[in-house]
Amino acid sequence: MSRIRTFALQEAPEPAPVQPPKDGPAPDADEDVAEPLPAPPLTLALARKGSSYILVHPAPMSASAPNERQYAIINALVQADPFPELGEGGRSRLWLKIGAGKSGEQGGENEGLLEKLVAAGVVKETGTTAKQGIVDYPLVELLLPSHELCHACACCGAFETQKEEDDVPTRFLRCARCKQAYYCSALCQSKDWKATHKPNCLDVPGDDDASIEEARRRALLRLFGRTVAARVGPRSKMD
Repeated sequence: MSRIRTFALQEAPEPAPVQPPKDGPAPDADEDVAEPLPAPPLTLALARKGSSYILVHPAPMSASAPNERQYAIINALVQADPFPELGEGGRSRLWLKIGAGKSGEQGGENEGLLEKLVAAGVVKETGTTAKQGIVDYPLVELLLPSHELCHACACCGAFETQKEEDDVPTRFLRCARCKQAYYCSALCQSKDWKATHKPNCLDVPGDDDASIEEARRRALLRLFGRTVAARVGPRSKMD
């Protein structure tokens, strides 16, 4: 059984605490000030839940809050092209969710996220952007294969778990027909089948990532009321 890919993202440095002097005059303004303390790396995994890509903690942070694992949603749905065509080798592409300024600028949403994900080998830049409102969203290509993602239960929303000390991660059941829906238990699978999944479950002609990802992209387009393009190019095995 494959392991969930985890990676470290460096948090912004925290300012060092300034202690007021006990005796004597306060330090001059020109006096050297302690450098910010480097924050410890933050270990995360990339999860997929419905139409969202989410950075999550690989395992619950505490026993009292087992479901509080979500760190940040990293993709945006651009109105003109919410689910872009697949990239090289059938890899998924997504619009990275950043603030109004360029990635890395002070105060923007997900500040510096693009550079961090590229450095961690999670995504690569494509050089394409899409303007929506005042934001230019960069299009990135996902480098992680599906088996290295952390999947969410399509019924209850729980995430798969990858504890550092585990030899084998907690992996979910996958629908054998559409190969897109994941379930934490047979009970959740049965509930979701009766509630929503049955009419949306379609055969996928192939077990490779490209076929499954293209089927997922088309299913999301239908769900959002978009027309599926008749031609998706040589990268897909769906036609």
